[in-house]
Amino acid sequence: MAPFHVLHIEPDEATATFMRKALEESGHRLTHAATAIEGLQAAGRERPDVILLELDLPDLDGLETIRRIRSDPQTASCMVVVLSGRADRASEAAAREAGAAEYVRKQSDALELLLRFFRTLPGAGAESPESRPLSAAHELVVFLSANGGSGTSTLCVNLAHEIAHFQPDRSVAVADLVLPIGSLAEITGVSSEVDLASLAALPAEGLSPEFLRRAIPRSAAWGFHLLPGCSDPRQAQSIRADRFDALVGSLRAAFDILIVDIGKNLSRLSLKVLTEATLNVAVLIPQAAPLSASRSLLSYLAAEGIPAWKFFILSNRPVSELGLAGEPLEAALPRPVEAGIQHLGAHLGMSNQQHLPLTQVSPEAPGSVDFHDVAVQLIARLRQGR
Repeated sequence: MAPFHVLHIEPDEATATFMRKALEESGHRLTHAATAIEGLQAAGRERPDVILLELDLPDLDGLETIRRIRSDPQTASCMVVVLSGRADRASEAAAREAGAAEYVRKQSDALELLLRFFRTLPGAGAESPESRPLSAAHELVVFLSANGGSGTSTLCVNLAHEIAHFQPDRSVAVADLVLPIGSLAEITGVSSEVDLASLAALPAEGLSPEFLRRAIPRSAAWGFHLLPGCSDPRQAQSIRADRFDALVGSLRAAFDILIVDIGKNLSRLSLKVLTEATLNVAVLIPQAAPLSASRSLLSYLAAEGIPAWKFFILSNRPVSELGLAGEPLEAALPRPVEAGIQHLGAHLGMSNQQHLPLTQVSPEAPGSVDFHDVAVQLIARLRQGR
C-alpha cells in the first residue's frame, strides 16, 4: 500500500501515540493536532491526504470541524475519516452528512478497519487504475434540468471552472451532450477541430485516452478540456446509440473528472448517462410553474431506479430575484435543495460577452461567492461517492 500523509486530530495523548506508532509502522506519515483549531491550521498548511479526527474535541465540535474542512478550498479535497468513541448511529449519520468519507468506532478492531479502508483509496496501490471499476477511478457529473432557460449550461461551465481550480492535480473535461445543438463552445469561446458528432462517428478502438486528451482542447482560462456539442441538428440525428455510449465511457476513462451537460434533453441515451453518473446536478427554477416540471422529472428518474442520493438539487434564478427559497421551496418540490445561485444579472452578461468565468470577470459579485461555495459542496459530495 502506498503511504499517505495522515493528519490526526485527537485530544487523547495515549490514543494519539498509539495511532502514530501503528500508522508509521504501516508506512504512513502522521501529523498530530490536539485541538480542532490546531488541526484546521495544520490541514491548511500541510494539505494531508487524510484527516483522521475524533468528534469530541476540546475547542470545537467535531461536526463543525468537518464542515470547516469541507468549506475551505485549501482543504476541501482532503479525505476526512472519523475515528471516534461515539458508537451511536446518529453520530455516524451526522458525520457522513457533514462530509466524512468513513466512520470508524474506537473498538478492538478499529486499526484493522482503518487500514482496510486506506487500501481502498485511490493511490493506495492495491489495484492499478486500469483494474479498478471505472466508477471508482473516474468521476462523472451530469448537469440537467426540466426546463429550458434554467441556466444549466452556464452553471455547468462556471462550476466546472471552480472544480478544476480547486483540484489542479486532477484532469477535468466538460462535454456538451445537449441535443440537437449545444452551446458550451459559444459560452466559453473555445474553438475545436472535434465535436460530439465527429468523435461519436469513430469506432471505440479509436477513442483511446491519449487520443482524447490530445484532440480535445484545454482552455487555460477555464481550466478544463471542452468537447463542443453538435453545431447542426442533422449531425445529432446521425449519432448511433452504441457509439454515443462508447464515447462517454472513453471520455470518462481519459479524464479524472468528466462533467457533462445534457440540458433538458431526456432520452434513452441521456438516461444511461444519468444512471452511471457519480453525481447528477439537477438545476431548477424556484417558481411554481417550472417546479411542477422539476417534480415530474425527479419522480420519473426515481421510477427508473436512480436513487435520490445521486442527486444534488441546485436552485437558480436566471431571470429575476423572485422565487421560493428555504423550507417553502423544499416543501413545494418536495426534496432537499442543497444550494442556490442568486440572480446574476449584468455580471453574467459581462462574463458571457468576454467568454470568461464569472469568478474571473466579477470576483466580488455575490454570484461568484455562490459558485465558490457550490463547487466546494460538489467536491465534498464527489469524495463521499468514491
